[in-house]
Amino acid sequence: MKTDEPSPKMLEEGVLRILRAMANPARFRMIALLAEHKECTSAQLAETLPLAQSSLFDHLTRLREVDIV
Repeated sequence: MKTDEPSPKMLEEGVLRILRAMANPARFRMIALLAEHKECTSAQLAETLPLAQSSLFDHLTRLREVDIV
């Protein structure tokens, strides 16, 4: 009988995607800042992190792809 639950392999792949996204130090710091402040604009992140705006948006895009932000 089929269920709507993802297979263990699919779950493992999803977890690995999230861990890979979080392994980058800049993205990890972004996640920590967002967890601390709950809501934060990209301008506020740019003030805090030593990243070019294009890099900041690339990192945010990667975090969105794995549903972290």
